[in-house]
This record gives sequence, structure tokens and C-alpha cells, in this order.
Amino acid sequence: MILGGMMALSLQDYPGRAAMMLFTQGCNLRCPWCHNPGLVLPHRFDPPLSNEKVLHLLHKRRCILGAVVISGGEPTIQHGLEPFIARLKDLGYAIKLDSNGCRVQVLERLMERELIDYIALDYKLPLRLYHTLGKDVSSQVEASLRLVHTWPVEKRMVRTTVVPAVHTPDILAEMEEELARIGGAAPPHWTKNEFRPGPCVGDDPAG
Repeated sequence: MILGGMMALSLQDYPGRAAMMLFTQGCNLRCPWCHNPGLVLPHRFDPPLSNEKVLHLLHKRRCILGAVVISGGEPTIQHGLEPFIARLKDLGYAIKLDSNGCRVQVLERLMERELIDYIALDYKLPLRLYHTLGKDVSSQVEASLRLVHTWPVEKRMVRTTVVPAVHTPDILAEMEEELARIGGAAPPHWTKNEFRPGPCVGDDPAG
């Protein structure tokens, strides 16, 4: 498990729990508006954190923290994700996973093994436009959206970072219709986050 960073305490990222945030290195997409180029672009990577040191810290902080949020980058491309989460569960932590939905098989295994307690799935664009993000993963993302909608609404979130130059009213309306079609009778629980200007993947010449 390649960890590129951590936040020792977050009171906002896991609903109702104090959490540590862990950020994995590497991503299989290249969203121009991504504000984590240091976790996406290999030439921007910092030396990875020691898994054992992170686990040791989490062991010591069990009386303070109730959850661990694993974000990225994209966690599901990490080969060591499942055994790492299993060790976190052994410590008694609730786990929230942030994912772009590109590897639905990994999400299915994590859910089947009850290794995650909450999932936030990034829904970036209408499925027909996913090829503009560096890879056509629309079928995987659609399958992940369907999978996430089988979970109780209190354990899931679909979210979109709204970039004014990209997410026009027509695009957002198309996404809303698409999400309603995919989710069926399940409430969509779609959260829209405001884009934060700053250094982004698209600003890097190698991005």
C-alpha cells in the first residue's frame, strides 16, 4: 500500500466520527481540475509513508479516533488495499473509502468482505465524456454507481466537484438524469462540491 500523505485528524470527512485521512499515491485518471497533483503525477510524488508507522500511530490513537478515511489518488489501484484495510478493521476502525469507481470489482470485494463502512464515489462527468479524462472507464463507473446505490443511503455518497468552465447547467442536468436512471428507486444522495482554484493536474506541463 503506497501512502503519499496523511491528515492526523479530520472532523468533516467521516460523518459523525473523528477520523484520520490517508492518501494513496497514483491515479488511473487525469482530471484537469484535480487539486492533488502530488498524489496523481508520478514526477510530483513525495517519498511514501511507512505503513507500519501509520498503523502504529493508529493503534495509539484508538481512544481519540473512530474512523479512517482512505482517499487519493485512487485507492482501488493499490495492490495492498484489502489487507491494509483488514488490519485497520482489526484495530476497530470504521472505514470510509473515496473512489473514482474505475475498478468496480475491487469495490465489490471490499463490500462483500465488509471491509468498508461508508463509500464516497466521485461522479465526474456524464458517462459519455469520461474518455476526456485520460481513459474510457464509463462502463466501470456506471457499474460502480449501480453498486453503490444498493447500499443504505446513510452509508454512501455520490459527489461531483463542480468546475464552472466544465459543469454547465446542461451538463449538470444531464448528470442528474443519468444518475436518476442508474440509481432507479434509490435516492441519489448527490453532493455537489465547489471547485477550489489552485494548482491542479491540468496546470502541470506533464499532466
